[in-house]
Amino acid sequence: MSHIKAYVRNPVMIKAIQYTKASRDELLEVYNWCIFLKGKTLYVKSQTEGDVKLSFGDYLIDMNGEIYTCKKDLFPKLYREIYW
Repeated sequence: MSHIKAYVRNPVMIKAIQYTKASRDELLEVYNWCIFLKGKTLYVKSQTEGDVKLSFGDYLIDMNGEIYTCKKDLFPKLYREIYW
């Protein structure tokens, strides 16, 4: 008899905002405690990765107050929008 079991990751709701020309000011205002400018480049103070460059089109993820970044091509593979 096998002791191997199958598991599924529990779903976790996140908040996310994509870095675009239109969202830049909102990112700087709402997340001013973890985002800063170096010249014209936005950086995120990530709990897990230190200072991370936020490239245009990438996403800032807020999961229970922990901030992460996600590349724009990877985000739709991992997350889908919910309407509430």
